Amino acid sequence: MSNPSIGARLGTAALATSAFLAGLAAPSHALEFTKSGTTLTLSGRIVDGDELRFKEMLDDPGAPTIATVRLDSGGGKIAPAGEISRLIRARRLTTLIDGARAKCASACTVIFAGGTQRLYINADMLSEGPMSKSNFVGLGFHEGNSPLALAANHYSGQATAKMVDYYYEMGIPSAKNLASKAPPEQYYRISGRTALATGIATGTR
Repeated sequence: MSNPSIGARLGTAALATSAFLAGLAAPSHALEFTKSGTTLTLSGRIVDGDELRFKEMLDDPGAPTIATVRLDSGGGKIAPAGEISRLIRARRLTTLIDGARAKCASACTVIFAGGTQRLYINADMLSEGPMSKSNFVGLGFHEGNSPLALAANHYSGQATAKMVDYYYEMGIPSAKNLASKAPPEQYYRISGRTALATGIATGTR
């Protein structure tokens, strides 16, 4: 059998490289952005690059100006969440969580913190405490983690510290205490009353 030509081999390599780069440009598990009027909903897992896509959505000249960021995410990477939070604060946007139908947990709480108005609606009747991630709704906090930390069955102090840094930057230092109330494999859910009392939320309706 004859060996493939150099050109054929280069062509195959180019296709593989293009596919790899395409995968980097559009991660399969990135946040999903859905616009409805002046509301932008962020749902799914937070990954690197989401902060750039979020800025593009805000800067889209052909769309209505975004006023409210609605959240439904179990978390993900802390660094892009922090950059999204900073963009929200710089644009003076409102963040919103529907405690009856959606979740905002882990790194998503960093995004929620960015809102100049932070609304935690339908949350007055939610029970409070550590709970399973399965079918979770509401606002949930836990200790930070990383793949290596989870494999060793313990939390990542560095990740927790980074989340706490963002809480302080956004003016909700009380969230620091909540981050230590549940291990990485659970969420500590707070009620609307607690969110208001601690300043984490500015309103519940």
